[in-house]
Amino acid sequence: MEIHCDYFRATGDETARETHARPGGPLHPDSGAGVAFDGVATQAIFDSLHLEQFVTLARGVSFDRRPKSHGLWPPSNTPPSVDETSLWQTDPSVERLDTQIRDGLADINPARAPELADVWIVVADIGLAVPRVIDAVVDLTALARRAREGQEQVYCWSILAPG
Repeated sequence: MEIHCDYFRATGDETARETHARPGGPLHPDSGAGVAFDGVATQAIFDSLHLEQFVTLARGVSFDRRPKSHGLWPPSNTPPSVDETSLWQTDPSVERLDTQIRDGLADINPARAPELADVWIVVADIGLAVPRVIDAVVDLTALARRAREGQEQVYCWSILAPG
């Protein structure tokens, strides 16, 4: 099993929250509108922790686990996972990245991607090859810039899937 994380931009929390029920996630066209969200598909790069570490690394400041992402789905009152029928196990989660994370990603010069990827891959222990991490950095920073320019937020839709 592995975690798939789709990062996408949207105008608001309600629009993003609704992606939890979208077959295949926000980057796949749905049966109604037929339009996919603008985004980036990743594996094993988590919004909370990994991207927080990456932004602090790029800024040259110490990592302190702030800012946090904001969970939109499952609802905060969902009981803890006790078996495979729990929403925590059956549904994807949807989180809004803190605006500081979005802006921190948007501020990164893509030319720094190789340098940052070399360090981040060790610090974050994400187990991906450097070329994949460089591509993810370039794509995520570009997504964050488009979101900021469009006055949108960046969200993460994630699900546990067979590897």
